[in-house]
Amino acid sequence: MFFNVFRKTKNGLQTPEPNDVNQQLVLSLNKRRWPNWSQFKQMPKLLSKVEKQQIVVALLIFLLSAGIFSWRLYTHNTIEVPDDGGSYTEGLLGTAHLINPILATSQSDRDIVRLVYSGLMKFDATGQLVPDLASSYTINADQTIYMFELRDDLRWHDGQPVTADDVIFTVSNIKNTDYN
Repeated sequence: MFFNVFRKTKNGLQTPEPNDVNQQLVLSLNKRRWPNWSQFKQMPKLLSKVEKQQIVVALLIFLLSAGIFSWRLYTHNTIEVPDDGGSYTEGLLGTAHLINPILATSQSDRDIVRLVYSGLMKFDATGQLVPDLASSYTINADQTIYMFELRDDLRWHDGQPVTADDVIFTVSNIKNTDYN
C-alpha cells in the first residue's frame, strides 16, 4: 500500500525493499530514495488506482486542514478597525423636528441628538454613566453640587476650544422656562 512506506523494526524505521521492477528502477536512478522532478512526473504511471485515490484524499485533507488552520490563525490574530469617513445610516420611526438637545421632544429627536451631540456624561455598554466630555467629576456630600472637569482636547467644529462658559450657557438655557 502507498501509505506503508516505512515499517518498524528493532533498529527503528526501515523502508521496505521494492518488489516491483519499476520501483527498483526508480530507486536505482536516484540514490536518495526520493524522486526528483522528472521521476515525480512519472509517478501516476507507477501508482495503482487505489493509491492515486489515497493521494488525492490525503492532499484534500491536507489542504482543508491548512485552510482551516490559516483561517483560525487569521481570525485569532486580527483586530477589526473601522475606516475613517464613510456614512452611517439608521432608521427612525417618526419624523425628527428639532435636532437640538435642549428642544428635543420626540423619540426621533432624542435618537438623533444622542448620535450627533456629546454630553458631559454618557452611558457605557453596561448602562453605567461614564464621563464623555468631562475628564472627571465629583459630587459633594449633600449631593447638591456636581463639579465636572472638562477634557483638555475639546474643540468645536470650527476649532475653537470648548470652555466651562459654553457648558454654563447650555445649562442656563435648559433651566430657562422659555425653552419649554
